[in-house]
Amino acid sequence: HLKSFLLSEYYQELDEAVLLDGALRGMFEAVGDPYTSYLDLRDYDDLMMSTRGTYGGIGIIVTADEDGFVSVISPIEGTPGERAGLATGDRILRVDNQSVSGNRLDDAVALMRGEPDTEVTLEMIKRNQRESVEIIIQRETIRIQSVRSEMLEEGIGYIRISSFDEQTARDFQTHMEYLKRLQMDRLVLDLRNNPGGLLSQANRIADLLLGE
Repeated sequence: HLKSFLLSEYYQELDEAVLLDGALRGMFEAVGDPYTSYLDLRDYDDLMMSTRGTYGGIGIIVTADEDGFVSVISPIEGTPGERAGLATGDRILRVDNQSVSGNRLDDAVALMRGEPDTEVTLEMIKRNQRESVEIIIQRETIRIQSVRSEMLEEGIGYIRISSFDEQTARDFQTHMEYLKRLQMDRLVLDLRNNPGGLLSQANRIADLLLGE
């Protein structure tokens, strides 16, 4: 048995759970179908969050900057992160007293997420400052905005759909009705870089545009 052989013969101690996870991922990859994949608990939770369109957190978009820090790209409008004064370029050093790094961005994001009405403590360096500060933020339910729109010019409406979650079709209909009130008679539908999501929502939007 390969697992037993590795555990007994490898020159360092191995984590059996990590080996099992790797074996499962390998089997699914061997199928050769890009839509057949293995999800661990975190991957599954992320998928469920993206299809619900909501999550518990503070409402900031982060990235790994060139120096390896977790850096704020921007807070989402109307969220606890914005109200706490987080801004582009702020660097997050610790979350609830745990060090975070841009090399493990997913871990930092997971620490900041949590149940609404719970608190999270961030130690961070504000942009253009040297000394770190601690900020306590209360998490809320954050709504992911998957649809946005604008009028490009007279009669031409623009709708961008960034993903298909449980609320996308309803939001799309709201945006369509608003643009029609502005006398839209042509529509640009922007689906670039949309990773997909719920097929039912895509079908509902197609029905709105194409009828039966």
